[in-house]
Amino acid sequence: MAAATPKAPMIVGCASHSCMQIYVASAAKLAGVPGHVFIPKRNRLTEASEYASSMGAIIHLVAPAWMNVLRSRARDFAKQFPKVVRWSPRLALKDAMEQCANLPPDVKRVVVPTGSGLTAAGVLAGLALARKRPLVIAIAVSRLADEQKIMKLAAETVGLSTGKLFNHYLPNFCLKYASSKYGQAVEGYLPDGTPLDPYYAAKALPYVQPGDCLWLPGLRPLSAMPEPMRSYKWEGFK
Repeated sequence: MAAATPKAPMIVGCASHSCMQIYVASAAKLAGVPGHVFIPKRNRLTEASEYASSMGAIIHLVAPAWMNVLRSRARDFAKQFPKVVRWSPRLALKDAMEQCANLPPDVKRVVVPTGSGLTAAGVLAGLALARKRPLVIAIAVSRLADEQKIMKLAAETVGLSTGKLFNHYLPNFCLKYASSKYGQAVEGYLPDGTPLDPYYAAKALPYVQPGDCLWLPGLRPLSAMPEPMRSYKWEGFK
């Protein structure tokens, strides 16, 4: 996305615990462009916001903290620049879709932690294109995800990839909401001790059964995690 608009700044309006600010801050630093993060005003920055700030992103605190206000402020701020990096949901879907080809054939269920539903839609579309039909269970960490919208986006993505929307059928799908609140961190670890993202993947762990595939959408930097998860030391593959 940055390559499509070189030298343009990156701007995002997001929740206090959102990984998006980490992605934007890191990508902006790599591209050598300004990164601007609009988040709700609070007495203390979250670990994610502190990390974004340490990466050089400029933090804009917004009140009232409604998402439509955050995004409006970010859009208004972006108007002062000739060009800005544009977020592309289709490109974000692409990685998830391609990874579906690696799913072992004996997997019967795929458990996918998701925020807005974008990752879940990518997994559904990728499995349909790969002719694989395990049950997909999306564990939403916020109320932004909607089952019908996820299925519609997945079907549209399959149609754009094939030109034949109804010749590919999506796997069976259901959406469940995590019991914890969006901003609540939950500790979770893989069998080798690797920590799961406390705001996303760890919340899906209670739904995983033997033989399932737990879809890991990503892992925020350890320094952006709450204690005691920061003390983890990766020792490489064994």
